Amino acid sequence: MKLYEYLGRNKPVAGDFGIEIEVEGEGLVQVDEKNWTTVHDGSLRGEANEYVFKKPLLKKDVEPALVYLKGRLAEAKLNFSFRTSVHVHVNVQDLEYVQLLNMIYTYLLIEEPLMSFCGKDRKGNRFCLRLQDAEGILDTLQPIFNGDEVNLRNINEELIRYSAMNLAALNKFGSLEFRAMQGNLDVRRITTWTDALYNLREFAKQAESPQ
Repeated sequence: MKLYEYLGRNKPVAGDFGIEIEVEGEGLVQVDEKNWTTVHDGSLRGEANEYVFKKPLLKKDVEPALVYLKGRLAEAKLNFSFRTSVHVHVNVQDLEYVQLLNMIYTYLLIEEPLMSFCGKDRKGNRFCLRLQDAEGILDTLQPIFNGDEVNLRNINEELIRYSAMNLAALNKFGSLEFRAMQGNLDVRRITTWTDALYNLREFAKQAESPQ
C-alpha cells in the first residue's frame, strides 16, 4: 500500500519538491508568477517575505525556478539572518510504508553531516531541532516504526513541527519537510541540497527494511 492510501488520498500529487525561502531585507518584491508565490511569515523581522512554490516541481525544474527568483530579487538588499531558512518538502506520497521508514531512518543515521552542510548556525537552532536536540521526537517515531498507520495520520504537529525533519507535513502535504538549510539564495547550494534529499528518497525505495 502506498503512503497516499494510508493518508486517505485518492491519488498522489505529482512533483518532487516544494520549496519555501525566507528572506529579510530591503526592496523585496512580491513574486506571484513562474512557479512562485509570496506569503507573510510572522517569525521574520522588518521587511520580509517567504517565497514558496505554488505546487510541487520535478527535480529538473528546481534550478530554473531558483534562477528566476534570484533574478527577480537582483535589485533587493537581501538579509539572510539566523531567523531565515530554506525549507524543502520532499514528495513521499508514492512511497510504500516501509520505504517511508527507510527514508526516515537513513536520514537520522546521517543527520550530523547533513546538518553540517546546511550551516553551523543551524545546529541547535530551535526551528530545526536535531534528534539529539529533542529526543522527544522518538515518542512520535516509535509507534510509526511499530507499523501503526493510525499514528501516521495522527501526528501531533506541536511536538514535531520544529524538528529538522518535520513529519507533521505528511498529513498536511504528503511530504517530509526538511528545515535544516540556512537562509540563502545560492542556486548551486540549494540544488545540491535538493539532489541529496532526492537521492535519500530513491535509496529508501531500494532497501527492504530499515534493519
